[in-house]
Amino acid sequence: MSNFQQDLNNIRQALIEEIRALALTPKKSILTNGRKIFTSEERTIYRFEFPDNFTFVPAMAVQCTIGSVPRYFFSATIADVRSQFVYLALPFDVGNGIPEILCEWNPAEIMEILRDRFSIFPLTHNLESFLARSFNDNERAVVREPIFPSTFTPSQLKALKETIAR
Repeated sequence: MSNFQQDLNNIRQALIEEIRALALTPKKSILTNGRKIFTSEERTIYRFEFPDNFTFVPAMAVQCTIGSVPRYFFSATIADVRSQFVYLALPFDVGNGIPEILCEWNPAEIMEILRDRFSIFPLTHNLESFLARSFNDNERAVVREPIFPSTFTPSQLKALKETIAR
């Protein structure tokens, strides 16, 4: 077995072990003290406090519920995680604050995507051919002529160009 094949097997095994470990972590919680941080046309970002021992990863999808009667179910995205705060991107604006929100998520979501991507590599795949790329054709001819302010006099332009040419 080549080094690449061994490395690929090690990566696959590590991803499987990580998914098993994440399966033991919490998948549901009530997040509290939501404060509106930012609003755009498409999303509103809220910052929530969360207890320890939770696995949140930016870009992870979260299924949320707000309210009791009526209840609103929607999908949100984790925008960021800092200290004991998680920033959720909600698809709408709920106001300046949300006292609590029930969220469910799959903590192994990102690892499962990686596992699926690594499973498409055949064991005979040559990593060097996959990563080695030539950028020889990625050049354009350019003229390196500096742009000077229009307030320069012709003598200043001449002196500056001579200095740059040295």
